[in-house]
Amino acid sequence: MKELQEIVNNKIQQMVNDNTIQSAIEEGIEKAVTSAISQQFQSYGNITKQLEAAFGAGLMIDRSQIDFETYNQQMLVAINQKVGSFFAEQASSRFMEEMDKILAPAPKQITITELVNTITGFWREEAEAYPEGFADEATIEIVESYGSPSLKMWKKKEPASTFHSTPSPDVHLYLLRNRVAINHLHSFNLTTFCQHDAFIFKLYSAGTEITGLDEFDPDDCEVSLAEYAL
Repeated sequence: MKELQEIVNNKIQQMVNDNTIQSAIEEGIEKAVTSAISQQFQSYGNITKQLEAAFGAGLMIDRSQIDFETYNQQMLVAINQKVGSFFAEQASSRFMEEMDKILAPAPKQITITELVNTITGFWREEAEAYPEGFADEATIEIVESYGSPSLKMWKKKEPASTFHSTPSPDVHLYLLRNRVAINHLHSFNLTTFCQHDAFIFKLYSAGTEITGLDEFDPDDCEVSLAEYAL
């Protein structure tokens, strides 16, 4: 068996010949230098401390000189810009959508059942926001008025009592010669955001023919408001 020293010497000589030792030394030096430089930039390193001292001296702020009035004014400008942007984009878009619905053309002809269903459809949308003003179902009546049929609709019809008469209907339409008739007692107009008002006014303006009056049955109508009503 060879002497241990001889084995070590031979191995070292081999590593010298194939540059293994040189590569190891170079790698170690690189790691040592990198580590030394890195430590200088750590929290307690020498360079970090020098930079902190330099910035601390150069970036001193006199708090008494801070102009909060200017700051608040800038914040107000930013808020106004954001609110203005909202109304210019989202609110304007919503407004135009509502106007498009209001100004949509009226049909030339509509059945009395479709008319009722359209109005109760508008009421269901209203009931989602204001349920306290609606019953589980709308009340629908067709009565004769001055020789012509008259449509009455209630969102919430309370029974008459000793001290209170039956409340006025939320919609009262005179159907003269199968068309909507409006007199000075009505407040229907196209510019309102009350959807059933605008819809009725459009029917009146377009001279829309109301059909199906002879066979009309309120039970065929979609009168339920219970999905939203209290």
